[in-house]
Amino acid sequence: MRWETCLEEHIVQRQVADEDEISVLLKQSDNTMHTAKTLQANKRTARSKALLAYDALREALEGLSAQEGYDVHNHECYKAFLREVVGAAEAASTFNDLRKRRNQLEYDASPINVSDAEVFVETADQLRNDVLFFVDD
Repeated sequence: MRWETCLEEHIVQRQVADEDEISVLLKQSDNTMHTAKTLQANKRTARSKALLAYDALREALEGLSAQEGYDVHNHECYKAFLREVVGAAEAASTFNDLRKRRNQLEYDASPINVSDAEVFVETADQLRNDVLFFVDD
């Protein structure tokens, strides 16, 4: 999906940047990733670990998009946001891969093994750090 489409279809709305909201989102992202990384990976926790890591990444993206004056209501639009607003095409591609895998886990009852969950968490954490690079201090 293109950024322009996200705006035209009101999936993304303009908003005034709220520093308190951004701060809360970034703190939540930090806490969520901390939980994902400290949760011991095993057959029972692998899925939860991956989903938590994705949520932490999404919260960081929500904070960055809020900083830029946008309220995004669709995960595909975060891909467009990264690619077309931030100018981070590689990050957009990585996010899209994680988004698709997350959707399989969340909606298709797709299994994930411990090793793949660990890779998912590492990738989400690195991308989250890349997103946080663009957040104003």
